[in-house]
Amino acid sequence: MSEYIVKETNYPLASGQEVVGELIRCKDCKHRIEHKHYGDLGESAYTCEGNMVGWILPDDFCSHAKRKNGGAV
Repeated sequence: MSEYIVKETNYPLASGQEVVGELIRCKDCKHRIEHKHYGDLGESAYTCEGNMVGWILPDDFCSHAKRKNGGAV
């Protein structure tokens, strides 16, 4: 299911919403780097090559996201 970034406008007599783009989660982004067998339990951890935010979670997102595989997930 796709998620979208929506711009809301509010005026004295009207309001509206405009879709400005698709929201891409880190789990679907080509910039995500998986570090397998991280930590004592052997779980995976993730960082991003696109920015220096440190560790990321699969449901995180940012403005630099690019979908893996040219658009298909």
